[in-house]
Parts: sequence; structure tokens; C-alpha cells
Amino acid sequence: MACTLSRYGLFRSPGTQPEEFMEAWEKYHYDFRLLVLNELSEPTSLHAHGLNPPNGQDGVAYITEPPIPPGEEREYRFRAQVGGGSFWLHAHSSLHAGLGLWIPLVLQHPSQERQNLGNPSELILMAEDQFVHPYCAYSPFLYPEKCQHLVTTEHARVAYYLNRKTSPQVVPCSAGEKFVLRLRNAGTEATWHFNLSWFSSAMLLALDGNDVQRGHMVDTKEHAIILSSAQRTDVLVQVPGSGCYPIIVSSGSHAGDEQHPVSRVLFLDASKVPEPCVPPEFPRFMPAYSHFSRLTPARYPMKKRKVMRNLSWEISAGEQFGFAGNCYAQEQVHLCREYKWPLPPTRSWQQNETGYMVHSRRPCQGCELLERFNATGIIHGRCWEWSDMDAKNCSRFRPVPLEYAIPIRQQSLQSKPLMVCRGDRVQLTVSNVPRFGDGEGHPIHLHGHIMELRKVENFTGGRWVLEWQGDASGPHDTVWVERNHRVTMEFDANNPGRWLLHCHNEFHLFNGMSTRVVYHPDSSPECPHLSPQWAGET
Repeated sequence: MACTLSRYGLFRSPGTQPEEFMEAWEKYHYDFRLLVLNELSEPTSLHAHGLNPPNGQDGVAYITEPPIPPGEEREYRFRAQVGGGSFWLHAHSSLHAGLGLWIPLVLQHPSQERQNLGNPSELILMAEDQFVHPYCAYSPFLYPEKCQHLVTTEHARVAYYLNRKTSPQVVPCSAGEKFVLRLRNAGTEATWHFNLSWFSSAMLLALDGNDVQRGHMVDTKEHAIILSSAQRTDVLVQVPGSGCYPIIVSSGSHAGDEQHPVSRVLFLDASKVPEPCVPPEFPRFMPAYSHFSRLTPARYPMKKRKVMRNLSWEISAGEQFGFAGNCYAQEQVHLCREYKWPLPPTRSWQQNETGYMVHSRRPCQGCELLERFNATGIIHGRCWEWSDMDAKNCSRFRPVPLEYAIPIRQQSLQSKPLMVCRGDRVQLTVSNVPRFGDGEGHPIHLHGHIMELRKVENFTGGRWVLEWQGDASGPHDTVWVERNHRVTMEFDANNPGRWLLHCHNEFHLFNGMSTRVVYHPDSSPECPHLSPQWAGET
């Protein structure tokens, strides 16, 4: 396959439309080949999300490989050891993915598998939210040439799309026809609800591109399927009879609420009359069928093994108070370092290693700025939690009163990486408890690996309360960690390298919500178990 990166989007060559998708047939299951041409005016990169390539082909600019310069090509070829399902290719440099530089990717099941499902038709539903002025949404004072002509209320205006369209879409079909609906959240900010209640049921086929055990059904009359950014779910439905059957995709984030959600609609039209399909009055949000991922076992689950390494990561923050790269008043613009787009890579110096960060901010800025701008809504002048360095290393840091103080944590690629050994069964716990303000949920993506959920807890009454625990969980590469929750998952460390672990909200990543999972050398004294490749099997 070949594709082209341009300012109009990511296209399959030659020149197809962005809403069209790639199908990698059976021969690509094990030999994935891709040639990318960068027609942008700036460097970029391409990440094969969910395919888990070797580390050197992961497509993260300045982390696993250099970016692709303007006008140049790069070839990717690796064994894609995954099942049939939905994946996607997206830029992983600057804010390019948040600007819509991506395309869906489908790996088809073998012919016999498709026959067993009744040779269904295919339909992709890509829900997407995009800032109309993305550079102004989080850091308007860093980009005056893009933002100064806008009124403040325009900075965070969001457009909502289904398959890159806002108007209702109609897909002709026949009564009784089966469809594989490939549902995906291709946006960065909002969670999306997929309402399939006009169909009697839906059978789950895959989560994040990985097969689940057949026979698990979603009660579509009672629940909608909810997906956070980067998540994908494949389901099988059947058109009940003649008529128009809407699929309503809705989000209450940013604009609208549970009573008045933003919604987009696609019809499966099996009617025998010429009248157009009429969008139904949208009901209130149905209960989200988000727990299916905890209850649906993988078709090819990980072997039961003893956990050999425990890791944890806190991602808490008060995002509504802005990012460390922001200036909060025009008269304070001189405090912000002037960046020339695209942001240059910056070096990390921790642990005697040199790496590159995908984001760049001014050291100590979070500590300094938030103490000065109480008048703009910053509560008690507390320090921003994504500050660039520890308070003790920040010469301009002035301690706040003890009752207002919170820990300053490093949540950038300057932070200490999470270390593993090849062959480990790793248990990873991600916590999301805002230290001030309301906060929000975060879609957490681990590159290069597949995870299975083990436990979900919520923070209630000042303590952690168990919400769910089990061993039979669906496979994921991206996990939604709700506000005031922590999620425990497991993965096998079977793909050596330096892997990004980050929030898939492109703007959160850009401002530092990221860390790394890094493999020790096999010869490290931290890895004494490497003689048997899979020590600890039970």
C-alpha cells in the first residue's frame, strides 16, 4: 500500500477521498508494507496504531525515529501479528493527528471466517471532534498570528463529524442484510456514544482491532456503545426488514449535554419507497455499554502467568485551568518563550540518557505563572501539575501556603521511565484523581503492546472502592480512565524498545501527559529471569 500526507489529509494513493478507507487483505496480516510520501510543508511522522510494529518503525517523531522531511518518502515493512479488525494510521508529530491527519485501516479476517459470519457488508463509522482553531484552543497567546483576530469565545469552538460530514448520510441496503459496523472515535476530546437501538442486537467481533470470543451480544435496546479517543469496536448487525434504520452517534462534551447532545446520523436504507429517511427525534443518552470491555474475553487471551513487575502512573491534573504553555493575560505575553512553529525537539537529561521530547515548554513556567494569575480563575495560585521540573530545581518557584500546596510531578518525557525486562508479565496501574478542580477522563494508549483489564476502582469518600475485578477482559491498546478512577491492566513485555505511554488527547500529549515504557538490556541485573524466555508461567 502507499499513501500521501498532504495538507488536505492522509490519502490512499492515488488521490482517493479521506472518508474512504484502506483494506489490508489476508496477505497483509503478516507482512505489512506501507510507503509514505510527506507533501506537507513541515516534518511529520506516521504511526500504525495498534499494529505493534518493531520499535524502530513505531512512527513517533524524535522518540523512535526521525520525522519524515517535507517532500521525502519513508517505507514501513513489518510483521503485523494481530487479528482481523479496525486499526488506523495517524501522524504522531506536533498536533497533526489532532488536525485530522489520519486514515482508517482494516485488516480483514480470512475468507472462511467471513463466510461463517454470513459474508457481511462493511461499514466504517468514524466519529470525530475537531477544534475549528486548534492552535488557539489551548495556547492562544503562543500563536498570535493565528488567534489575535478571533474573539475569545471562538478559541475552543469544536466541529463534530461522522465520516467527515455533518449532514445525515444514507447507505442503501436490503432487508436482512448483515453489516460489520466498524465503530471508531477518531477525535481527540470527546467520548462518543453509538446508539444502535433500531437493531435488535449487535454481536461483538473485536475491540481495538483484536478479536473477542464469538457470541457476546450487546443489548442495543438498553445500551449505547461508548468509545473514547482512539478506541475501536467492531460489531455485527442485521437489517431487520424494509425501512430506514438510523445509527445515531452523539457526544455531550464541549457543546450539549445528556439532554441536548451533539449528534450525527447515518441511515441504513432498506425501504422500498422513494421518500427520504427522516432523522428521528433523538432520545436522551442511553446508559453507556462501556462495561462490555471488562466482561468480554479475548478470542486469543494472554496466558495466565504470575505478575513479575508492577508499575504505576498518575495522570491527575486540573485541565480546565489551562496548560503550562499558556499565558493567561495579554500583558504577560513576555513571560512566554516565543516558539517558531513547528516546535523544535528538546533533549531530556534524566538518568544519564539523551532522548527527545515530543513537546516543548519553558522550565518552571507552570510554577511561576499560576502563582501570578489568581485574578483569572486560578484557585489559590496552586502550581500547575504538568510543570516542567521539580520545585526544588526551579529558581523562580515561591512556595504557596501549606494548605494549598500540592506535589509538583514530572509528567513529561523528562520524567523517570517505567522500566521492564523482556519476558515480564507487567501489571500497570493508571490513576486519574484531579488534585484541584473537576478534571476529566483520559484515553491512555500504550504503544507496541496489547493490554487486558484486571481491575477498575473509583475514588469515593476519600478511599478507593472496587468497581470491577476479573481475569476475562477484552484486549485493548487504549483504555479510558475516567475521572476519579484508577485502572489496573496487564501486558506481556514481548516487544523490546522505548515505548510511549500517553493520553491520546492530542493536546494533552503535546502539553506533557506522557511517559515511557523502556526495556532494560537483557544483560541487566534487573532481568535475572531471562534464561527461560517465559519464566513465571503457571
